[in-house]
Amino acid sequence: MYLIPDDFSPERLKGKTIEQVCYSINQIGLFWENGNIQIMGSFSFSRNGRTHVYEEIYPVTEDPGLLCLLQQQITDANISSARDSLSLYFSNQSVLVLHSNPHFESFIIDDRIIV
Repeated sequence: MYLIPDDFSPERLKGKTIEQVCYSINQIGLFWENGNIQIMGSFSFSRNGRTHVYEEIYPVTEDPGLLCLLQQQITDANISSARDSLSLYFSNQSVLVLHSNPHFESFIIDDRIIV
């Protein structure tokens, strides 16, 4: 199973402001100064009291609501105790949870941490 490495601390994501949201056919990218997250697997996104779960993103054919993260700051970031999900909390009260997958790469942080 692809898990978040023990040496990765979510603290490093706090305070980052999303400057760019990019879509390609098989991934979604969130970019901030000197860093990024590339999403290739399942995630959930909560905004305005509603949560949407996306089991697969291929093919990306529409915005799943992530454009509202532009110019929003990551105010908190947590890793589940099983180290199989990363939760990002934003200044606009949105929450993005990235889920790992036992068979496939699900997301990449700063082009180095592969989960």
